[in-house]
Amino acid sequence: MSTDRRKDNEDNTLDELVQSSFGLSDEQILEQLRLADETIDDSEIPPPPEDWDRQLHGRIEAERRKLKREGG
Repeated sequence: MSTDRRKDNEDNTLDELVQSSFGLSDEQILEQLRLADETIDDSEIPPPPEDWDRQLHGRIEAERRKLKREGG
């Protein structure tokens, strides 16, 4: 499988995960983000934890392992 095709498959899997987790389509998520950008004062948002990227990657890898175990 080519790198581009593998990346497309991973992107599709992540899209499906986001949609199933939040019950929203890509368009709905973008609309929610647009509304939030218009209505939320950035100073009200607490900073992320210092290791947020490590936590995110850990969750993604855990979900990938789960999908592989389930035959996904």
